[in-house]
Amino acid sequence: MILYPAKRKKNYIQVNLEGEFIGIIPQKIIPLDYSLQTEITCSEEFIHQVKEWVYNQAQNLLLDFLAKAERCVFDCKMFLHKNEIPNQVIKQVLALAEKKKWLSDDRYTERYIQEAICRGKSHREIMFKLSQKHIDTSLIRQYLTQEYNQVTQQEIIAQIIDKLLPGLKDLESHQKFEKIATVLHRKGFIYHDYEKLLQMKINMEGENF
Repeated sequence: MILYPAKRKKNYIQVNLEGEFIGIIPQKIIPLDYSLQTEITCSEEFIHQVKEWVYNQAQNLLLDFLAKAERCVFDCKMFLHKNEIPNQVIKQVLALAEKKKWLSDDRYTERYIQEAICRGKSHREIMFKLSQKHIDTSLIRQYLTQEYNQVTQQEIIAQIIDKLLPGLKDLESHQKFEKIATVLHRKGFIYHDYEKLLQMKINMEGENF
C-alpha cells in the first residue's frame, strides 16, 4: 500500500493498494507509524477499514445529492467521480441506489420531459438534452411518445409566438415571420411544425391592428 497527500482535499490521504486507487480518507484515521509516499505493509483490518469508510462516504454523498433533486444515473456517476470515489465503489453504490428505487432513469426521464414541456421545449431539444445524459434512446422515445403529441407541440409553438409577437409590432409581416421562425428553429422546431400556425397568427395580428 502507498499513501499520498490528497491533491484537492486538505488533511486527506489518497490510498493506493497494489497499484489500484481505492479512495481518499481522512488523515486522522491513518496509524501514526504509517509513512507517506513509500510502500508500506498494512493489516487486513486497516484495508477493510479504508474500503468501508470510502463506501460509506460514497453512499452518504449520493444520498445527499439525490435528496436535492431527481437525478439520472449519469449525473450521479459524474458527481461521485468528481468527489474522487473509485470507479468500483461508484458501480456498487449506484447499483444499490437503483435496486432501492432511490435512483431511476425511467423516473428521471418522465419527469424531465414533463417539466421540459412546461418550459416550452421542442421534441428535438428534449431528445438532445436527454441523450447528453446518456439516457437510453428507446427510453426517451417511449416517454416522448407518451407525453409529447402533436397537440402539445402546437400549444408550445403558439405560446412562443404569442410571447414574441408584441415585441415585433413595428416590423413588416415577413420580418416578423423571419425573426420568430429563427427563434423556433433554434429551439429545435422544424419549419413544417410552425409554418402555418405562425403565418396565421401574424395575419390575425394584422387584422386586429
